[in-house]
Amino acid sequence: GAARRRGTECYTNKTGASLESDESSGLVTMDSGARTDLEEELEAVRQANREFYRAIESLDPDRMERVWLDSPNVQCVHPGWGALTGRETVLESWRRIFAHTSYIEFEVQNEVIWIENGLAAVSNTEVMRSASQGQTLSGSVHATNVYRKEAGRWRLVIHHAS
Repeated sequence: GAARRRGTECYTNKTGASLESDESSGLVTMDSGARTDLEEELEAVRQANREFYRAIESLDPDRMERVWLDSPNVQCVHPGWGALTGRETVLESWRRIFAHTSYIEFEVQNEVIWIENGLAAVSNTEVMRSASQGQTLSGSVHATNVYRKEAGRWRLVIHHAS
């Protein structure tokens, strides 16, 4: 299944102006209530975050590889794990998880997005259901995903779930 989301997003631009997006209308508004073209950037970050969860759900290491920035400085913290640093180390952790998982599904809730100077942070709740080695698991954790815009695309640089 595809990652689903629920909640309200917040965008902060370079000047610190706060914008909010109402999920029901899909409009990004400034405090004055006026529609703004910054909605495109917010939507691009939201799509990058969705693609990250879809990559997990696909259990496809190649798809996961495309989500991450090509940098030795990327970092990942899976629930209950220590910090993993370096692209190959992070991708190997996903390959190990995928190899032992037969099914995984996420519902993303309470998504909050900040964007500034080519970086975006997404804070959300991950509600997960999975099957692994004959066991069905479910639970929720809080996650922070940090993206960097490179060549017009938002790529993941940090995933921390705990």
